[in-house]
This record gives sequence, C-alpha cells and structure tokens, in this order.
Amino acid sequence: ANGVVGNSVGAAGVVGSGSVGVVGSGSVGVQASGSTGLKTSSSGGYAIHSTGGKLRFDGISGLAIIKEGDTEVVIKPDVTVTKETIVLLSPSTNLGDRALWYIANAQDNDIKIKINRARSTDSRVAYLVLERAG
Repeated sequence: ANGVVGNSVGAAGVVGSGSVGVVGSGSVGVQASGSTGLKTSSSGGYAIHSTGGKLRFDGISGLAIIKEGDTEVVIKPDVTVTKETIVLLSPSTNLGDRALWYIANAQDNDIKIKINRARSTDSRVAYLVLERAG
C-alpha cells in the first residue's frame, strides 16, 4: 500500500514545499522513477543532505581489481557511457608513483581503469560513475 502516489504527464506528480517539502518513512522512505528519478535543487543550502546512513549506488559503483601483471581492468556500468561520463577513482592499494586514470568508451559502453605500470600484486580501485552537465 502507498501513502501518497503522484502521477502526471508533463508536470510534477508530487510537489512539496515548506521547511521540509516531502517526508517519507518505511523500508523505502521516498521512491522515484522516470527519465530523471529524483531532481533536487537548493538556492543556497544542500541539494541532498543525509543525516545518517550510507549512500548506495547500485550499478554505477564498485570495486575494480587490476590483476597483478596487468595495467588495466574493464568495467561495464549499468548506465550508458557517454562523452559526458566521469569516473571518480579511489585506490585502496598504495600505487606508489604510478599514475591511475580511466578511459570512458561510449562506443563499447565500458570504462577502462588503467595504471601506467604493472604491479606484482593486485590493485584494488573503488569507482563511482557520474555524468557531468553538458
């Protein structure tokens, strides 16, 4: 059962205003879907403010492992890779003086995470796929 359901063609299904515009609670507090699932804005505060808990991004984040002796790993996120795709990389392995970067390949819809020299052990790299405003 749903507490509030909004549906509209060409306009907002649910609109909230006030000190807190929309509040939800339950196993899923607020659920949104569409070509843009959730759109937020702020004129000077936070567009998104979490007061507890972790953020989870299924299909666009993970842990890539560049195997020992290799210099790259290919990931296939659950979103379309475009020229606007950017990837945040965070190695959880000390790469020393090695360079770490990515190549977003829109044609093959994948992303290569690369280091400039192979290592003698696996390299673990956390990633988050985003899209910059065009």
